[in-house]
Amino acid sequence: MIDRSGGTLAILATCLLVVAPARAADAPASALPSKAGTPEALIDIDIIATRLNQARQQIQPSLGASVYNFSPNALQAIPQGEDAPLNQVLLRAPSVAQDSFGQIHLRGDHANLQYRLNGVQLPSALGVFGQTLQARYAQSISLITGALPAQYGFQTAGVIDIQTKSGITSPGLALSMYGGQQGWLQPSLEYGGRIGSVDYYLAGDYLANDIGIESPTGSRSTIHNHTEQFHGIAVVNGILDENTRLSLILGGFHGSFNIPSIPYQTPGLGLTANGQSTYDSAALNQKQQESTQFAIASLQKHADTADLQISVFSLYSTLNYQRDLLGELLFNGIAQNAYRSQTTTGAQADGSFQVSEHHTIRAGLLAQVSRATGKTSSLVLPADRASR
Repeated sequence: MIDRSGGTLAILATCLLVVAPARAADAPASALPSKAGTPEALIDIDIIATRLNQARQQIQPSLGASVYNFSPNALQAIPQGEDAPLNQVLLRAPSVAQDSFGQIHLRGDHANLQYRLNGVQLPSALGVFGQTLQARYAQSISLITGALPAQYGFQTAGVIDIQTKSGITSPGLALSMYGGQQGWLQPSLEYGGRIGSVDYYLAGDYLANDIGIESPTGSRSTIHNHTEQFHGIAVVNGILDENTRLSLILGGFHGSFNIPSIPYQTPGLGLTANGQSTYDSAALNQKQQESTQFAIASLQKHADTADLQISVFSLYSTLNYQRDLLGELLFNGIAQNAYRSQTTTGAQADGSFQVSEHHTIRAGLLAQVSRATGKTSSLVLPADRASR
């Protein structure tokens, strides 16, 4: 397959190994016994999970909004398949563009997008070059934009709602290797299954290539542009009874990015540091590391014509820029290390109640607390007495 991601032409090869789990002949894992003290009845877990998924979708409506859906078949048909970055998937939707850092713009708006996992809003992370979420985790993706109901909160340029895979929708083990030119190497692993009324889905991948950031020169080969990234997620769902489900999602991302260098540049400030006044711009060694970890716990309840989901979430994100000391002093007159961190914790509750065939009451609550810290270390040359 041929791919043009990262502004370069790369011929990529993919291999995939899938192993389906074996099941016992009596297969009690696909059934949930009734409450103690009553005659034992077997309830199909697959049917319950599907019905609860449909009920969760009814809680958050798209009234007055435009919705663009990526079904499981559509996600598989996209070039690169599940190895495609999430931003490359979203670019298939109308009114979506991306900047040179790979960040998504929707209808000309930036930094006002909302990401949701199984209906739960994920707080914004500090990442600039990397992406916390991967298309690999998604059973389906919906891009919701337009006149959004108040239920969606304040980030209303667009809502990217990801319904994650589960041990029921993606059972078994899948190992894949994706790679090609520009040093592209991307092994990945997925594993899903269930034990009784609990299903689980695990996924992770490692990505390394030499086109981590868009080339500042437009050249096919960019100096000092290597990146290494790790992504991972774990989804566990436990069905407590026919109308109740408890879910836990744990995920994380870590990325290291070299800042590309522009060759044939010379310092123009006339400064001298450590007895050196010239510096090869191609040798600049600036780096940025980004890391994000998040956790979401949800309780979903269905009762007759009412649906409720209550969730708590937490996200921790860091960004660390590492300077090239001598090079930045000569080129800029100042060399800085920058560190930022952010912790966000909150709760979300969404519910719907169908009063009649044509009337439904919906309500929601979102509360979160964020704490951000920043530390910058700057180094400059001493002032010249003659210039005072």
